[in-house]
Order: sequence, then C-alpha cells, then structure tokens
Amino acid sequence: MGQSEWRNAFKEKNGREPSLDEFKQAKKNGFALPKTDLPNEADLKAWIRGFESINHRRPTVEEVKQQKNLAENPVDETATNQEQTPGNQPSQPVQPVQVTQPAEPIQQEAEQFDRRRQQKPAQPDDAGQEGGNNHRNGKKKSSKKRKWVIFLLAVAAVLIALVSYGYNYYSYANSLDRAATALKTYDKDKYQNITEWSDSHKKMTTADLTPLANYMQDQKMSKSDTEDWIKKSGKGVRFVRDGQTLLIFPHYTLEMDPVDLTVNTNQSGLSISVNGKVLTDKSDSDYSEMLKHQAPGLYNFTAQGNLNGQNVNTQSSDYYGDNSSDTVDLNIKTVSFTVESNIDGGDVYVAGNKAGTISNGKADIKNVAVTKGAKVYVKSGSGSDAITTSSKSLSSIDDGDTVDLDSDSILSNSDAEDQLNDMASALTSYASSDDTPSGLGDIFNGGSSNKSYQDFSQMIHRNRYAASRNANTINFGDISVDQVSAKSKKNADVTFEIKEDFNYTSDTDPDKHTSGTKTQRFQLIAHMVYNSSKGKWLVDSIDPNQKKLSDDDNVN
Repeated sequence: MGQSEWRNAFKEKNGREPSLDEFKQAKKNGFALPKTDLPNEADLKAWIRGFESINHRRPTVEEVKQQKNLAENPVDETATNQEQTPGNQPSQPVQPVQVTQPAEPIQQEAEQFDRRRQQKPAQPDDAGQEGGNNHRNGKKKSSKKRKWVIFLLAVAAVLIALVSYGYNYYSYANSLDRAATALKTYDKDKYQNITEWSDSHKKMTTADLTPLANYMQDQKMSKSDTEDWIKKSGKGVRFVRDGQTLLIFPHYTLEMDPVDLTVNTNQSGLSISVNGKVLTDKSDSDYSEMLKHQAPGLYNFTAQGNLNGQNVNTQSSDYYGDNSSDTVDLNIKTVSFTVESNIDGGDVYVAGNKAGTISNGKADIKNVAVTKGAKVYVKSGSGSDAITTSSKSLSSIDDGDTVDLDSDSILSNSDAEDQLNDMASALTSYASSDDTPSGLGDIFNGGSSNKSYQDFSQMIHRNRYAASRNANTINFGDISVDQVSAKSKKNADVTFEIKEDFNYTSDTDPDKHTSGTKTQRFQLIAHMVYNSSKGKWLVDSIDPNQKKLSDDDNVN
C-alpha cells in the first residue's frame, strides 16, 4: 500500500490525521494497516450513547471494558451468532470499535457513573410498573407529610392557647384578685398559698399567719378595699413578683416583713397572754419578754390578775408590722375620765371591757385599772348595722380628762342643720300660699304623706283660718342643732331649736285693730333616717315630746 493510500485509509478509519510516530511506524511496516486498533474516544462515546438508548441506563465499568476488549480482539461474527440464544441475545449488536490508543477519559467517566449508580437503586427494566409504584409512593408520602403538617399546626395552636391562658391567669391583676379572695376567707391554710417571709422567702405556718387572719376578720374589708390594702406599702405586707411559674409565667406573692415585739408590765402576779397563748402565769414588777420574728397583723395582749384588791382584766389590741420592732406596754394604772359621744345609748369599752353607756351625749368612767396601751371606744348595735367610733389610747388620757369619741359614719351636725332648714323653708312656703310645696320627698320620708308634715300643715291651717285670731302669715326658721345622737348607721335623733313667727294685721282685730308678731321658740327632736336611694338623711318624724323655750308677744 502506498503512503497516500495508507494515509487516506487511516483518516477514514480513525477520523483524524496520523501522528508523526504513527506515520514512522507505518513506514517501517511498509504502510500496511494493522488488523486491530484500539477504539478511539469518539467511537466509545458513540457506543455508550447507543447502549443508554437501548437499555435506558449507563453501562457499567465492566461493560465498557468488555467493549474495549471486543474492539481490540474481534471475534468471528459467525461463531458468535451461532453461540447466542434468544434468551441472552443483546437488544442490539455491539459493534467493535478500533482506536489507536486507550480512551482513558471515557473509562474514568464510566467508573464515576458506576459509583453514582451504586449509591442509588437501579431503575427496573419495567419502566411502566416502576412509574406506577412511584406515583403511589408519592401519594403516600404527600399524604403523610400533610398529616404531619396538620398535627404540628394543631400542637402549635394548643401551645399558643396555653401560653396565652397562662399569661392571663398569672397576670398581676388576676393574681391580685386571687390573693384578695383568699384573704377574705380568713382561712390560714389558704393564706399559706399566697404568703412568704420577706427575709428568707420561706413559706409561713398557720401559727405565723394568725395575726393576719385576726386583722382581716376584724376589719371585714370589701374585696376592692382588700386589694387596695395589700397594694399599699408601710404595713409590713407587700404584693410583689418573686419569680417565675413554669419558667415563663410571672409569680406574685404576699411578702411579710417580720417584727420583733417586746412585752412589758410593771405589776406582779399577772397572767400575760398574746392571741390566747400564755406568755407567763405570774409576772413580776419588771417583767419583759421579746417575741422575735412575728408576722404583721392584729395582736391581742391581755393582763389578768388582782391589783390592790381590784380584779384586773385588761386588754391591749393593735396592729403591729409598720416597724421592724415595737413595744407592747402592759403597765397598769387606775384612771377616771368622761367620754362624750354622738352615739346616744352606745356602750363605752375600756381595754376591751364594757365600762359605761352614753346617755345625753356622755358617760362617766370611774377608777378603771387599765394598761397604758389600752384603748377606749364607743360601740352601738351589732352586725352590719353596728356603729363603732375610732379608738383612743389611754396613754394620752390623764385622771379627770374628757375624751371626745364621735362617729364620722353617722349624720353630722351641719348636715342635720341643712336638712332642718330645708324643712322650715317648705313649711313657710305652705303657710304663705296654702299650696303643697315641691321637693317634699327630699325633706320628709314619704313626702307629703309623712305624718309629721301633715301635723305641721294642720297646725298652720288652724292658726290661719280656725283660731280665735287668725294669723296673716306664719314663718319658720332660725334652726339651731343642739345634738345628733346616732342609733345605728341609718337612724339618728337630732335635738334642735326652731323659731315660729305668727304675724297679725288689724284686719283680724275689728275691736282694737291691733297688729304685730308673736314669736315662740321650741326645742324639738327629729327622728331621721338615711335613704340609700336618695343618698341623704330625711326627717322620718318629729317627736311629740316638745319643749317651749320662749314666747314673745309683740302684738299691739
């Protein structure tokens, strides 16, 4: 074969120009083509694409190597065809490819693909069946995913609701409401759930909480007043946030400041007790005992015994907790004094014992043996209708003193005077016009149907039209309140003075033609009641037991 023919044959077979070494080798061989060449890279790639098209997958490394061997060592096609059977015949005949040198990049690509293929499940030959399975599996996976999403959303909604409820339940306002509700039960076991010592933050015992329960029961505050009380500072009780509940919610509690109480007495042979607990059965003249770390609240100290032949049974009750330490003075003294009060008929209590009754605005208390810290007050009635004055300590009262103990919760002198002046104006209006005046319902209990008003109107009509000498006009006024005596929170007696002017003209005296004014002054008692719907005191009746104070006749 000549040089040109060899070159053309090489290009046709290999698709390229021969290299210099290939040309030299061919020249040595007399430009004879070898029977076999290694498959070139283009042929091997073409073979791989054909394999993928027929088998729907990439060939393995072993299959690539096998193809290379076939290209390098071709076999007899006749013999090969005779050995093949329908069962193992490939879907397409594999054509040997001759190349001049090994196609190393193609082999590496096949090896990398084979590794990737081993990491993933091989696709089955039955593409239709696998596709159906994938579709069903996809539906199952999608359904499971949706269920998980719904479940997680439901859990999140529940958690959000619980957290929202928790912040509302453990809020300051709701915690304060629960604390006030618990305090109003006066139950020391319930108090334990809402209190702790401020210094140690430890829970308190029911014995510790007795003074607080005593105070709440004694005061009988409303729920709103209880909330206001525990929010105030200075009483040794504070409503504060002291940590967390369930790690995220605020926790509030009543912190109680401890107080040290020192109890003293100057008398021997007395039994000293506090809130029913005996401190000593027999005191000496300089007895002193300190009660350490006590809770704020109401303490009732008692001293009982015999002093100079007189039986002594005195009490000293007070709220302790404003200060970190305090002194309880149970020194005994004998004292006489006078109590004046607007609670007529009310009982006077000295050191917790009834010592007298208010009569005509006062009561004389004689030779009572009391402690210096004891208190005196006046009380009338019982239950919700009871009236109790504020207390005064006997430490500021000397022998022969007068103590004023008026109640601020009853009708005052000024309010009583205003109401009685309104009554006098209404009576004067009727006397001048004979017409029932307006606004009687705000003066008399029952308005114009009130018996006392009817008594006044009849007296006016008689003196103007049916007397031996008829008055031209009648005036009422110049009210002066002498005393207001409370019978209960809604009942009071007002002792007052009123002037009545009867004016005469000469027309009613045909013989002498005299004229002038006759003036009388009376002391009356008005029984008054408090009308809740009107929010004011009304005259319920005028006591028939009246007293004429003066009678001036200036008619001439």
